[in-house]
Amino acid sequence: MSEDLESLVFERRELQEALSEAQTIIDQQQDQLTEFRRRAESRTDAEAFKVSCPIHPESHLYLQPST
Repeated sequence: MSEDLESLVFERRELQEALSEAQTIIDQQQDQLTEFRRRAESRTDAEAFKVSCPIHPESHLYLQPST
């Protein structure tokens, strides 16, 4: 009976370690996803601003000098 208990305790510790490692990986993936979404939102906001702005910063490249 004592060996069975030791075996169960050992298995439980291994499972807890595996669960802890899995949680760490999940947390890292969630952090990466959050960063990706933040960057995508920032890029989308910048593109929306360019579209909504009547005068684009690059517009001077296309102006013809008046003669």
